[in-house]
Amino acid sequence: MTKRLRLTVDGTELYADLLTKEAPLACIEMERAGRFRTVLFAANVCYGEMTFNTPVADYWGEQNVQAETEPGDVTFYNDWSSVCVFTRRMEQFGPGAKFAQVREEDLPAFQRLAERAWHEQPITVEVEVVSDAPGDEPCALPAPERLFPLPAPKTLEVRVLEDELEAIWLKRPGEIDRMVERNAQTGREFGVWAYAWGEAVTLADFLRVLLGMAYEREGSVRTLRAVAARELRFFSPIFRDSAHMAHVSELLEEAAAAYGEVVSFAEFYALTRAVQRYLVQLSFWLDMELPWGGVSALVHRAWNPELSDPNLPGGADGVAERDGRESKGKREKDKSKSGGKGKDRKKGKGHKGKSKGHGKGK
Repeated sequence: MTKRLRLTVDGTELYADLLTKEAPLACIEMERAGRFRTVLFAANVCYGEMTFNTPVADYWGEQNVQAETEPGDVTFYNDWSSVCVFTRRMEQFGPGAKFAQVREEDLPAFQRLAERAWHEQPITVEVEVVSDAPGDEPCALPAPERLFPLPAPKTLEVRVLEDELEAIWLKRPGEIDRMVERNAQTGREFGVWAYAWGEAVTLADFLRVLLGMAYEREGSVRTLRAVAARELRFFSPIFRDSAHMAHVSELLEEAAAAYGEVVSFAEFYALTRAVQRYLVQLSFWLDMELPWGGVSALVHRAWNPELSDPNLPGGADGVAERDGRESKGKREKDKSKSGGKGKDRKKGKGHKGKSKGHGKGK
């Protein structure tokens, strides 16, 4: 019996084998999610990586975490409930929990999809766990693991936030139009995007830390809810004024007020996770709004003008760059530095929530 993760894009099916022995809990949660549709887009720090959000909201297990990824690895980042598919050899942003593997013969199809995602996003994808033997039983849950450690009745505010998440799950938020128009007359729109995306990611990651504290019962409920409410009220006017995203601002204010009714860790967890998941999806849409191909080409010319752009047709050493090998141009550049030592430029950004912490090894 082989359980497989199936991605369907425009009628084309792509498969990855689930690693039910190495990462059984993540496989169980993906199977429990059933068939769902989501938006897939390019992860713009790592070449050849694709990302999509999932309905798996309350799995905090940590199994089969990989310090390095290989082409064909499929990993789950539980803090952002997201799956990443790696199609090329490259330097990853952070360790991830590998739960599926693309077969070697299927890898070219995933690479073509990743290339398409770089130029065309979002791409709607249907995701489902299937079996190569009809009638197979679902993956068995190994005891005594607890996948839902903090169950709590859904309050009105949690239901409102879940409805808001559903509204932007497959549909671009209309408020992004106002963000795009901000500073249009002065030609300084990029700064608006940078702040809007950065604030969404920063707040989502901060709430992620508080979720970890609630999960571990660190601190008191009173302290956690006070900190969370203060953070939401701090960021609310930033979204309203800097990005002209008034609706997001109102949601944060309403959620901050709702913390006044929270009396247990479970209630705190439910409300905070609902806010955080909404912000994650919002940050994904903001990420997709930027024309990454043009922006990356501009930065490449500014930072490394002596090197050809490997993302352009005929770019020198493009294959070597994409497959993680050092290009001839870079080697010659490094040798020209003092003592033959290359410049150590620190790269990366706060991307996709991949920070080491509770629930993780992305």
